[in-house]
Amino acid sequence: MSAPAQSAEGGPEGEAAVPQLPRLEDVQELIFGLVGQPVTLTRGGKIRSNQGGTVAIYVDDQERMAAFAISDVAFAAYCGAALAMVPAKEAHRVVLAQKLDENLWENYQEIVNVAASLFCNTGPHVRLKELLPLSRELPEDVIFALRRPSARLTMRAEIEGFGQGQLALAVGGA
Repeated sequence: MSAPAQSAEGGPEGEAAVPQLPRLEDVQELIFGLVGQPVTLTRGGKIRSNQGGTVAIYVDDQERMAAFAISDVAFAAYCGAALAMVPAKEAHRVVLAQKLDENLWENYQEIVNVAASLFCNTGPHVRLKELLPLSRELPEDVIFALRRPSARLTMRAEIEGFGQGQLALAVGGA
C-alpha cells in the first residue's frame, strides 16, 4: 500500500499542514530575547474574552488561519512596556483600565509578529495576519477556530519587574 499523496503544504492531498505548538522553553526564550527581562512561564491559567486581551491571527501561505496567540491585557501590556522600556507603573495603569493604549498595542504587535517564528520551526510557514482585541465581537470564523483548536498551550507568564499575565497559543481549528 502506498502513502497518501502529499500536497505542497505538507499534508495529505487537499489538506493543509497544521503547525505544531512550540515548546514552553522556546516561547520563554523568544520573549526574553525580545523584552530583555527574565520571563518565567508555567503551564495553566485561563484567559477570558471580557478582560481586554488580544488575539493574534497567523495564516499560512494560502491565507488559511493556522495558529493563534491569545493574551490577557496584562501580558500584552507588560511585554509591550518591557520591549520599549516603558516604566512598569505605566503598564500597571493600562492593566487596571483593561485596555491597551496605542503605544503598548504597537509594541505588543511587534512581539506577536516575531512570535510567528515559533510556529514555523515545527510546521508550515505562517505569518501574522492581524492582531485584534479579544472580545465577543471577533469574526465568526475566528471564534469557531478558537473554540476547536487542534492543540492549545495556556501559560501564566511572569515578566520580572513588570508583573504576571496569561498567554495561550493554539494551532488548527479552522
